[in-house]
Amino acid sequence: MEAGEAFAKVLEKMDKKTKCEYKPPKESWNCVLAGDSGHLETNIKRDKDIAKPQTPATLAQVNSRVWPSQAHHLIPHVQLSGHVVTEWIEEDKGTLQYDANYSVNHGLNGKFMPYASALKEWSSASTDRKQEIANKVMKAAGIQLHQGAHSYEPYNDDQAGYKTRVEEYLEAVKDHSISHYDPKVCEECSNEVKGKVPPRRNTVTMLDRASKQLDTDIRKGQIAVSRRASDYVANIGPLSK
Repeated sequence: MEAGEAFAKVLEKMDKKTKCEYKPPKESWNCVLAGDSGHLETNIKRDKDIAKPQTPATLAQVNSRVWPSQAHHLIPHVQLSGHVVTEWIEEDKGTLQYDANYSVNHGLNGKFMPYASALKEWSSASTDRKQEIANKVMKAAGIQLHQGAHSYEPYNDDQAGYKTRVEEYLEAVKDHSISHYDPKVCEECSNEVKGKVPPRRNTVTMLDRASKQLDTDIRKGQIAVSRRASDYVANIGPLSK
């Protein structure tokens, strides 16, 4: 079964068990789709109660609590802002009466991930040595390296392309958001006012669930956020955090 199909079934089960949180359009929410790494970092600390790792200067200083880190958007903000699913969370897309209370910079969409180029040894290292440095940082952090572009295509066998997996999950959220507005599913949410419908808080919950699933996929080594991370997973094994 494709990951997207499996995730869709999870959403379907969640949908059936979750009370619809429709409320009349009286909110003043603003949907945030513009990525901001500074806000994301602050929100990870707030929403997940996770401290940012200390930053070392040299490879010798790297350990399980000390490694260069960056705040990673699990659902990439550029990919999300260009996806049709935003019609169900942002009023400006033309479908909703007002915004849903979703921010791509919410801490649930974030993960502190290591990188290695900040270390003193990096700039003068050979290609092979750079992979060694990257591997040591990943091993210490227990997390894939957040250094290099995310890809639609997989870097190694037994992995999926990161952006392709994100696309599958966003499609599943979109499909469930659309189907919910069928009068047979929810009479309240299907009521249109001048062709627009109220945003649904459960769509935000589904996007948060997609972020959580992407985090799980990263930890299991099913997707890789960078080529160096992919090579580590393929040659050494999944990382744990």
